[in-house]
Amino acid sequence: MSQSGACLPQISIPPEVIADFGSSLIHVEWQLNHFLDEKPASIKDKVQALISSIPSEMVREHARDRAFRFLHQEAPDSEQDAEARREITGRLIAQAVNRERANLLQQANLDSRPPPYNHPSLADLPITDDHLIQLLHFASPRLLERGGFAFELAPTLPAFNSSYWLMKNLALDHPGLSKAIRLDPLCVQPLDAARRTEYKMWVYGVPLDWGEISTLKQEQHGRWMPGPLSTQSAFTDVVWSPRSSEVHFVCEEVPTADQAEERGARYLHSIFIPDSGHFIHTDGALRYYSPEAIAARLQTHVRKAGKAGRRVKIFLAEGDISTEVWSALVSSFFVWNSDVMQYLAGESAFPPQPDKF
Repeated sequence: MSQSGACLPQISIPPEVIADFGSSLIHVEWQLNHFLDEKPASIKDKVQALISSIPSEMVREHARDRAFRFLHQEAPDSEQDAEARREITGRLIAQAVNRERANLLQQANLDSRPPPYNHPSLADLPITDDHLIQLLHFASPRLLERGGFAFELAPTLPAFNSSYWLMKNLALDHPGLSKAIRLDPLCVQPLDAARRTEYKMWVYGVPLDWGEISTLKQEQHGRWMPGPLSTQSAFTDVVWSPRSSEVHFVCEEVPTADQAEERGARYLHSIFIPDSGHFIHTDGALRYYSPEAIAARLQTHVRKAGKAGRRVKIFLAEGDISTEVWSALVSSFFVWNSDVMQYLAGESAFPPQPDKF
């Protein structure tokens, strides 16, 4: 259907349009529908030209989509045509923004001060080798404001709000906990012009059977095939590995081969200390796979995959991390992955472990 990126027309999006829409905290389609008139004339004109360039057959196909018909069935044909063109254009721009963001995140390994850290309001702040920045540098950690500008945590999925709930959890007061994040390389706005959308959704997992985890003598692992809310993933791998006085946790949600170019695999690693019953480290990252690398990754389990793909770290938390705080961080990092949600809530155990993994 028309919602599939593979079905979208091959239309070049001007770099200045990508930069303008990528800098906003508002979804692309909302910007088109509600804020296009506020854009500079040069941007507005280019967007209008894009809307007009959508092939008529593509517009007619989109207008036949069941969801589109449900929302616009009462509108005159001329309005349906205009709305279909706006929706397709919005998806094209969003797709281009996602690809530019993924490129910038991966290319940052070649640049000592990648965007947005080269912005004047951040230029004096130290960043780690993984291009993370400490949350303590922001007066308001939830809003990520500094020097009159608003920034944002890099999203973990093509959905622009996929890191929203993770940021809310990271912004909570956790005394003694060191927290650092990867900023979105595109999303920078003057504070007086910044708009944010607020959401309400429970994203939380209750503690697991920590007694069992504390007494592990051998590796415990599993794999879940995608549940109804797991977007564009082939499967999710998980493993607990006892190592001396520690137990390491690794979980990776691997995208399908046709989606690997646009989105990275969500990958999380944590270190649990059985003696204290707390974690001392957890970090979440994206692993971007080339066509050859994703083909190989789809044939193995995370515990055997090694340092696959190109890793882009999204957040890091170190210190005394309670199991409750850890569960909240993990569930919000893997937002919309119903299998991880059920596992953290104690509603599912590890699936059977096939010998081939």
